Amino acid sequence: MKRNAISLALAATLLAALASCGPEAAPASTGPAELEAHWEVLETGAPNIANRRYEGYTDALIPAGDYGELVPYIGGEVMPAGPFTTYLYGLATHEGEIVTDPVYFSVESCRWYDGAGERGSADALILSSGEAAEGADGSSFEIRRGLCAADGSWYTGQCFSDVPLQSRCGALCLEPDGAVAMLGWDGAELWRWEAGAAPLEGFAERAEYLSYAEYAGDYLIYDTGGEGAPSYIDLRDGRVYADKPAELTWPPAEEPLPFGAEEYTDGLYTIEDGLITIEPDSGGSYTFAVPDGPGDFYPSINGDRVIFHFYGDASVLTDLDGNELKRWEDSLTDFISQLNPFAPALIARNEVVPGEDGETPRIIYTVYDRDGNAVADNCSSAWQFLDRLYLVEDDCYRLTDLEGRDLIRLSRWMTADIPAEE
Repeated sequence: MKRNAISLALAATLLAALASCGPEAAPASTGPAELEAHWEVLETGAPNIANRRYEGYTDALIPAGDYGELVPYIGGEVMPAGPFTTYLYGLATHEGEIVTDPVYFSVESCRWYDGAGERGSADALILSSGEAAEGADGSSFEIRRGLCAADGSWYTGQCFSDVPLQSRCGALCLEPDGAVAMLGWDGAELWRWEAGAAPLEGFAERAEYLSYAEYAGDYLIYDTGGEGAPSYIDLRDGRVYADKPAELTWPPAEEPLPFGAEEYTDGLYTIEDGLITIEPDSGGSYTFAVPDGPGDFYPSINGDRVIFHFYGDASVLTDLDGNELKRWEDSLTDFISQLNPFAPALIARNEVVPGEDGETPRIIYTVYDRDGNAVADNCSSAWQFLDRLYLVEDDCYRLTDLEGRDLIRLSRWMTADIPAEE
């Protein structure tokens, strides 16, 4: 472990990020050596775990063929002008070897659910970071996005202003000058429209809202917002058609839900006469008695696990055979936020408790595995990325496996009692 290397780079990154968010342009950094570091306050009750691939500060992914699956980790935070903390993420191997320092505002899995009912994901990540830029008022701060392979074998760099659309064909990317590029899921460019050369009226101005547009299979159905008919963009080659292509079934035929059925992410369920019937899209049908509870309820369903929420009084975890696995005497429990919704999620119980001043409330989380066994507690934030957990505690950030074993553990230096002038 190279503790000083990760801590020094972390401090440099966070101080630079904080400066760039201010009202004036940040001076050019001359490197971490100019910082007066307070390493004595960066220790927690447990030692830091920060094994690095590269000795020096690494603010960009270096493509390599031997990383394996990459996962984000939390390495710092900044306080935006609002009530929520913005965490800073780096990339690490699945086993916790750090390959970039925490320079990203978000790391997202590439996935889509299109208007024809197709749901899919790609082995790629979208990385968002900030860039200081000169503006009319002398300074500005702009978001830049890049794409990389989920295994780190290719990386575009942070060269896009937005990635508003993902589909089975690839990702539609916007460049800062207004150019449009369609990338396949191998990182190769499929086609591009240069700045000002888009063959559709107002496309550049409306492109950032494409995540709300209709798209199905290989086609984007582009409506200019006027009274005219939509255009059809073939996402494979960028060709634009005024008439609907024969191969495109659009709009899709709507099939009415069976009487009494409700949709959930992966299928349908029906509740009748004290029984719940669950029919996942993957096949099968499961019927069992609703567990005993104090009145009205609603279910949350995730794979082969169900949480019954009895309003204000209890939460009950079962499997698809109706076996009761865990019961909580309140309803503040649900499946944890999973950054890739196609993967099974653990369970988080959130509880509102008094803050350090005895008055200001705070939320703490306890995380349970899918059988209801606690794996982490007293967390101020908790979420999941595939089979890795992200836990923020009062004094540290943790990346763990689903059993709560630490892979990366970093001191949360923003909570340290360092004088403001330092």
